Amino acid sequence: MRKSEQGGLRALCTVLNQSAQVTTNLVATGAYNAGMALLITETFGYATTDGSENAAAQRKSQICPFIEKICWKKFRSGGIVNGTCAVKQPKGEEVIICPDRLYAEEFRILREVVSCTFGEGMKLIGPSEIGSTNGEKNRVVTFGKRWGKEIRVPQGEQADEKKKGFCSADWILARVNETGELVEFVPVEVQSMDTIGS
Repeated sequence: MRKSEQGGLRALCTVLNQSAQVTTNLVATGAYNAGMALLITETFGYATTDGSENAAAQRKSQICPFIEKICWKKFRSGGIVNGTCAVKQPKGEEVIICPDRLYAEEFRILREVVSCTFGEGMKLIGPSEIGSTNGEKNRVVTFGKRWGKEIRVPQGEQADEKKKGFCSADWILARVNETGELVEFVPVEVQSMDTIGS
């Protein structure tokens, strides 16, 4: 192992073992280490090379800027919140690995799915808002992560009742009429690069 690789490995170990310094060390090293299979390129919404006060404050807070909650991603060893949003292979393209990164701009991706599926002018609401918005047109109730809960949908008629099952998706976007009755719905599965084999 070359001295530069040893130095990079030491820096990575420091990152893994000191929660207060996790993202500071990523910025200091640029998260580039010849011995790493993946290079961390974005943490807590900022490039790992960004040493600005805003980036440092975001990392210290451990709050995901896309969902405005504490980041749920932790290193397997030590339970340290790592805030990794994107990675890349040394000679590859940057890839988003956190599905929450896709919820930027107040769930813009879901609003785009709603527009493509149900048309323009639809309003996303949570399940708890159905009653308070009764009488309004163009409502789409959003069931999923942090908006209600994931809904299981029956797979349909099965010849063998014992094999009857359910499908689930990350999101169910349900268009309802003025009285809250279901008109139509679309399931949405959000995928990002998997780095943990789940």
